[in-house]
Amino acid sequence: MADLHGKTAIVTGGSHGIGEGIARGFAKAGARVAITYRPNEPHPSAIVSELGDGALAVPMEAGDPASIVEAFASIAGQIGVADILVTNAGYAEFVPAMEITVEQFDRMINVHLRGQLLAIQAVMPGMMERGSGRIITISSQLAYIGTTGLAHYVAAKAGVLGLTRSLAREAIKHGVYVNCIAPGAIDTGILPPDPDNDARVMTGIPIGRTGVVAEVVPTALLLASDGGNFYVGQVLSPNGGEVML
Repeated sequence: MADLHGKTAIVTGGSHGIGEGIARGFAKAGARVAITYRPNEPHPSAIVSELGDGALAVPMEAGDPASIVEAFASIAGQIGVADILVTNAGYAEFVPAMEITVEQFDRMINVHLRGQLLAIQAVMPGMMERGSGRIITISSQLAYIGTTGLAHYVAAKAGVLGLTRSLAREAIKHGVYVNCIAPGAIDTGILPPDPDNDARVMTGIPIGRTGVVAEVVPTALLLASDGGNFYVGQVLSPNGGEVML
């Protein structure tokens, strides 16, 4: 099992879904964990209490640069510098490509792509100065194969792949590892039920089912720990065989 004792980790969007699972996994491995949650959501006090001593949650709107700066300043002031960052905050919505508005497209890019970069910029200088750190971006297997109704989401997630690889080349010279997780179809409730689409998706997954959050967490633990010491700019994709690279 990964050993994260003595490490401080930040997981954006850590109050639900994959982010929550990763936060819990990090805490179980010994890390002190801070999570962010949407400002319009209730404070996730139950989750924070389960994450253990020193854990905290701060509100952050991933599409708002000022909110990101404020959230990371608050975290640094309360628990210090981050050793690990997972840029997980995001959302999805079904919209046919020809109906996507400029506002919908911009918001999707701002949250998933710009938001991840700004979160990284909040911690990477300190990591580079100390000569150590782990950054894990979150993309999607859809960045490779696309899908109907999610063109703006897929475009943003594809951008994360390029961002990850570019940052990895800059950061590793300073002892900072940047990698990406591109999960497959994971049952998180992020999208509303769509029987027709769900059936179509299932036919393309060789394992014959969607995944669960617990099947993504080990990948995050690997990349956050010494077990990931030879992973640089890589995209790991627990996806049940839907994408084979």
